[in-house]
Amino acid sequence: MSSFGMHRVTTLLFGVGGGTAYNSLYFDSSVSGIEAADAQDAAASFWGGIGAYIRSGSTSVVQAEVQEINTETGEITSVTTLTDQSHTNTGTGDPLPPANQYRLRLNTNDFVEGRRLRGSIFIPGITENNSTNGAPTSSLTTDVVARAVLDFITTTDGLVVYSRPRPAGHPLGARAGVNGLVTGITGLSYFSVLRSRRD
Repeated sequence: MSSFGMHRVTTLLFGVGGGTAYNSLYFDSSVSGIEAADAQDAAASFWGGIGAYIRSGSTSVVQAEVQEINTETGEITSVTTLTDQSHTNTGTGDPLPPANQYRLRLNTNDFVEGRRLRGSIFIPGITENNSTNGAPTSSLTTDVVARAVLDFITTTDGLVVYSRPRPAGHPLGARAGVNGLVTGITGLSYFSVLRSRRD
């Protein structure tokens, strides 16, 4: 668990149904060799690598601005401006309803207030041929998990789950923000609903 800064990489997904989808990934900038460009490249490799499962004609755009975030306060301390990285998705068939998103579980070995720190990546725009009896196909799960492990653990170690700070006056008490290094990634056996766009 680190109290150092993080790189926040934001991806916008257009044309996936239900409006523009947003994704934020956090990378611990104290991990040796992880610069803003490395974090952006990892995100772009992931979204580009799973494009065959996402609605044809939709696009995934990894934003040029990579924000440096103070883990403890949640404040932006600097911004590195790179170049947008865009990928056009090629999934065949009709998309599933916007509420049916594929979900990756991000696992860590860290605990916050007695609970294991876990996170998720929601993937919108999955097409119908990647669903069997209302559940994700085995090929979808196998391929997307493998891609995530390759990009976020094997190639670019440093992806973290971020637990935001709680301000003074919060019913549960104030607490500094913390993060936990992602050590494993699994795919859920059911589709999920992303109920908030909060970064």
